[in-house]
Amino acid sequence: MKRFISALFLILLTAILFNCKDKKNPPWIDMRAVQPDGSFDDKFIFRKEIEKEEKRANRYNKDKFD
Repeated sequence: MKRFISALFLILLTAILFNCKDKKNPPWIDMRAVQPDGSFDDKFIFRKEIEKEEKRANRYNKDKFD
């Protein structure tokens, strides 16, 4: 009986530990991205990806001495 209780306690403890971790935020869209007519501003939604692409493209163009 003690083994059963200790096993049950161990299972409950692991379940509690794994369920108490921080949850990921769902992919929300900022309200500034929604236009009054209901359309979306793709440039605002994907601004982080656009900035990354621009940094990659401009990485090798920094100090050109032509």
